Formats: sequence, structure tokens, C-alpha cells
Amino acid sequence: MPTNFAATRELMTGSAYRTKQTGSQVYVSMHGEPLLDFAVGCRAGGSVMTPDTRVIWLCCSKPTLLIALFQAFAEAGVHEDDPVASVIPEFADAGKSDVTFSHVLTHTVPYESAGTSWTDAAGERFRDEQEMMTSPWDVAIKMICEMPLFARPGEVVTYTPSTNWTLLAEALQRLTGRPHEETVRQQVLDPLGMDCTSFYVTETDLSSDECAPLWNLTSTEPEIDLMDTRPLVFGRWPGLACRGPARDMARPLECAAGWRGRELLAERWRDGLVSPRRFEIGDPFFNGAGIWWSLGLCADPVGFGLSLSSRAIGHTGERSSVVFSDLTTGITISFLSNGLVSRSADNARKRNLIRAVYTDLHLY
Repeated sequence: MPTNFAATRELMTGSAYRTKQTGSQVYVSMHGEPLLDFAVGCRAGGSVMTPDTRVIWLCCSKPTLLIALFQAFAEAGVHEDDPVASVIPEFADAGKSDVTFSHVLTHTVPYESAGTSWTDAAGERFRDEQEMMTSPWDVAIKMICEMPLFARPGEVVTYTPSTNWTLLAEALQRLTGRPHEETVRQQVLDPLGMDCTSFYVTETDLSSDECAPLWNLTSTEPEIDLMDTRPLVFGRWPGLACRGPARDMARPLECAAGWRGRELLAERWRDGLVSPRRFEIGDPFFNGAGIWWSLGLCADPVGFGLSLSSRAIGHTGERSSVVFSDLTTGITISFLSNGLVSRSADNARKRNLIRAVYTDLHLY
């Protein structure tokens, strides 16, 4: 399927993908074989964004942890429907003894004070996770374990950018007996060849010429986003803090699809990643529509604007990134920008890019 991706390259010359401060990357593969690795715009201070530039992934970090977690589950004989308290006993506090790993992975743990929820009675509920994200690790775990629920687990979608993933990383640590970032490096990043990616940022990383700061473009004047300022920039947030290029962000999805590093996941856990489990529960980011969700991934083609696909898995990063594998066509697309725009503008640039790629590949 030879193509020069003319429509994609032309689209990315527009202002939605590049400014005086920001730039974008796109990576495309078919069944894990690279087709395009392209960048436009600026990294910082006028320096060029390249396909090697390290950009924060935000919620697109989540698939990386899943592979390491499911390896640990397989080795320890943990089932997704086991209670979280079977690994983290104190999580049973405040009436959470019935919460399973499946509930956590499908975002159906209705925490009283964390996450964003949708219910017919209350509409959208916004909860503040900032205190947890700025607390020491053991304090954050204690806060999660002591937090009550406002509904029964499994009945309400409560999307948490950080809380559930902190909990899953703690489970990984207890199952392996070592820091979760060490396990992720040795068992996911290195085997998948994600050489330009780090799970968290360090002082050395931050000063590197290959690290792109995240700009908020919705302010009156562009400014570095709060998440990329000290001390937040050094936060230990397993669901948000990966930094690397778009091609590395694609690799956990290519692995989940079985096109790369197939030996890293047992088939029963790969099936858990690609098979929808959550149906007909209102999703807060789709105005209460029922969106398919697997064990940790969005599994609904609608979530990625794929009207011609029947099966897809992936994740989005708030106002900045998206990565998915289209299981119908074999296409993986990974998009990163270090410019935060409004949600509507971000949805438009992602959908337009996906259409351009599929047009170039004669699939749209």
C-alpha cells in the first residue's frame, strides 16, 4: 500500500498542528510495520519538533502500565474479577470490598471524591484529584483506600485520570515487590524498543533538547501548562506521565493487537484488552452515550471517529493526543501535540488527521 501521505502532510502544515511555540507528531503503521513517522512545528523556543522529540502523553500513558500489570496478574494467578482487596487489603475500607479489578479497569468505581461521572439524575459530576496527585505515594494510596463510593460498583462510569492508575500501579508493586516504574521499564519499554520514552520525567530529562514542554494555547497568551511546571512536572502519576515520541506511544497498542511483542502478553489477557466489556453505561466524555470499554482501553470505534471500522482499541489524551489500533484494517495511528487547545478544536484536529490518513491509504 505505497503512499506518500500527501493529504496528511498537507493538513499538518495548518495552524491546528503548529504554532510559533508548538508542534505535532504523527506515526502510522500497518500490522506493526511503520508507514509514516512525521513531525511539524516547534518543540520549544523556536527549536524544531522532530519525530524523536519527547512529548507528554497524558492519558495515552495508560496502555503502557497495562502490559506490565497483566504480566504480573498472569504470574500470580490474579483474575480480573478478583477483589482489589485481595492484593491491597486496606482497599476494602469504606464499603469497597466488592470492587474488582474489572471495575477499576473499566472505570466503573464511583468514588465519592475522585473522577468525572455521568448519571441521569445528576448529569456530569466533576471531582478534584489534585490533592491526591500532589501527595506522597503512600498518602495517595491511603486516600484512595479510605474513599467511600456514591453508588454500587459497576453501575456508573467514573473516569479517573489518576486515581485508578495509581491503585493499579500499587497492585503491580505488591505483586512484584519492586517499584512499578522499574517493572514497566524492564518488561515493557525495553522489550518493545521504546528507547526514547520515560515513564516519569527527571531533572535531566526536563533539560534535554529532546523534551518538549506542554503549552496551554487557550490562555490569552500561550503559557506553559500547570502540569509541566515545578513541582507538578515531577509527579509520580502512572496514568499520565509518560514522555516520548508518537511512534513509541503506538507500540503498546500494536502489542495489544498482537502485531508487535506478541510474547509479552498471554492470550487471555490480550483478549481482555481487545474485547468490549462495558456496555450501555453513560460515558461522561460522550454526553452520557454508552461507549464500549475493554479491560483498560476504549474499545469503541466511535471513540476514534472510525465509522468504517467494527473493532478498535486505544486511548485519548485530554486536548493533546490520541493513539489507537484499528483491528479491522490493521492500521495504528498515534498523534501527539505539545499544544493544548479547546476540547472542540482538539476533537476536530484529531478527526481531520484520522480522515486524512485513511484517505491517503485509500481506506476512507
